Parts: sequence; C-alpha cells; structure tokens
Amino acid sequence: MFNNKRNIIFLVIIGICFLVALYPLFKQFQLEKSNKTVEIVYSYDDIDSLYMQTGVFRNEILKKYKTAGVTSIILKEETLQNLIAEGKVTFVEGSDIINNNRIFQRSYNQIFQRLPRQYNIQPEFYYLVVDENEMFEFIKRNLQIKLGEDRVRDLGWNILEIVSPKEELMEIAIDISVDKAFIINDLAFPIMPMLINNAKFTEEQIAYKISRLNGYKCNTVLFKDDSVLGYPNNLDITILKLLDTNKLFSNIEFQSPSGLQYLASKAPGNAIKLHIIDMKKNNESKYLNQAVRAVIERNCRILYIRPYFDPQSKDIHDYNLAFIKTLKGTLEIKGYSIDVIKSSPYENFSSSWINYVSYIAVFIIG
Repeated sequence: MFNNKRNIIFLVIIGICFLVALYPLFKQFQLEKSNKTVEIVYSYDDIDSLYMQTGVFRNEILKKYKTAGVTSIILKEETLQNLIAEGKVTFVEGSDIINNNRIFQRSYNQIFQRLPRQYNIQPEFYYLVVDENEMFEFIKRNLQIKLGEDRVRDLGWNILEIVSPKEELMEIAIDISVDKAFIINDLAFPIMPMLINNAKFTEEQIAYKISRLNGYKCNTVLFKDDSVLGYPNNLDITILKLLDTNKLFSNIEFQSPSGLQYLASKAPGNAIKLHIIDMKKNNESKYLNQAVRAVIERNCRILYIRPYFDPQSKDIHDYNLAFIKTLKGTLEIKGYSIDVIKSSPYENFSSSWINYVSYIAVFIIG
C-alpha cells in the first residue's frame, strides 16, 4: 500500500515536471504560428544571368520580379575578376608589358607615363590601373587587408603593384558594390549582402564592414558558406555590431559555416532560417512543394530562389517570373504574407521565471 501510494506521488511529480518542461516548446510553437511573414529573395548575379540569356534589361527584370513577389536582392561581394569584367579595372601581368613593349614600343604607354621614372617593370608582378579615385582607394584598402601592404604597393597615379598567385588574386572578395547597392535600393528593394570572411580581418575592419551597411536599405545579412564573418577570433565583435545596427542574419538550412552555431547561440533572436530552391529542372510543382514545405514544416522565413536556366529556351524570363507569382499566391492562400522581414520574429521570445523552472523540471525527470 505504502509503495503504491509512493509510486503514484512519484508519477504525479514526474507528470507535472514533464508538462512544465514542455512550456518553452509550447511558447515557441505559438510564436512560430503567429509569425506569418515570408521573404522571397533573388540574387543579383542570377538577375544578371537572366539578362545575358534573354536580353531583357536588368532593371526591367528587377521591376517585374518585384511586382511578382520578390522582396529583397542578394548582393555578393565583388571579386577582382568581376571588376575587370565590368571594365572598372585594367589588369596587366608584368611579363606581358615587357614582351609586348619589345615588339610594339610603349604599347602600354598609359602605364609607362604614370610610373616613377626609375621604376622597372617586374615580369612576375601584376599591375592594376584604376581611373576612378574612390574605386582605386576602395580596391587598394581591401587588397592590402587581405594580402598585406608588402604585397600591394601604391606606385602613384592610380597604379597598384601586386605580388600574388593569379588564381588567388582573381577570387579575392573586395566588398559590396556601392553602385549596384544604390541601383537595387532605388528600385525599392533592400539588399541582402553576402559577406565573405577573411581570417586577417581586425576587429576595427569587421566593425566597419557591418556599420557601413547602414548606408543602404538592408535588414538581413548572409554569410558565405565556409565561415562566418569574424571567425575564428573575432565573432564577438560581429555579434555586437549586428545587434548594434539591428541587423538580422540568415541561418541557411542544411549548411553550417564555421562560427554560425556560436553566433546563433549568442543572438538567437536575430537568426532567420533560409531555404534555397535551386531550380535545375523544368518541374514547377516539385519546387513549389519544396518551398511550401520548408515554410510550413520547418519554419523557414526566407526563400532564396535560384532560377531555372535553359539555353535552348527563349521564355526563361517569363517561366521564372510565373513561378514567383505562383509561389506568392500559394503561400498567401495558406495564410502567409510576402514581405520584407524588418525585425526579428523572436524579439518577444524572452526568458521568464517559468523557463528556469522548466529547466529544473527537465533535471528532475533526468
């Protein structure tokens, strides 16, 4: 009798502890159910690819996709290769200058006229000529941070001498393009910058990199898939500046760049889950179902759409535009609104005394 009574009391205590332990999960479930805003985002690079394949101008594509339901544009940091392709930078190898000058005297006359009188072209070096003063300083500052001042020398007259393997140099991320950011903002899109980490960044450089985003319409930051900005030694300054500038950051589903878990643990309310839809096949229903399930079942609130490309088709622009319209309409029917996420959906999810009681309850159950 005594044992039965003791067992009943024990089971009642365990039952109460179990219910109390479920409280934080219940509270989060309620919060997620009330969070009905979803962002549909596109990359500027994909807009550029659509332009190259269809001939429809970038601004026209952006305007139509905004009407269809795209809310923000992902803007990746420029590489030196991008700037060369856009005609903003002249890139020459020292050996080319020497060899061509041997046949066609002063074939690189623009460079020779600007160089110091006693300077000798080095065949293994690379030379950058940038006419715009602001662009020159922008490129010089970023290359010196990532390569070091000993490997990036200012020769005067907007010429840089660089010592680096060509493959490494071409892929170095410079920074967000100011021109592209303003074009996107002028069309009433916020930018969603994708920042690339570098282990050589100092705390001041990281703080500057995030703070300058306040010059644009920007609510959410993405990180390149290898590591978070500030990893491994300066993650705390990244967290501090994100909170200080009221910036959210995306937690890309099924990816875990180094440092992301630490960032999410310190600023959980600022992490927004993002799901990528990479449309590699002509199968609208498949990708539509994938997007809806990511939103409803796994609480993803940013959908990054990678458009479908077919070199044989002339209707790619219309096909991808129609998919955005269908996706927006489907989510709205299910009770979601398609809009920019301007603040954290978890900002009201704060700890209370009952949360701590629930942790004690979990301990008792254990």
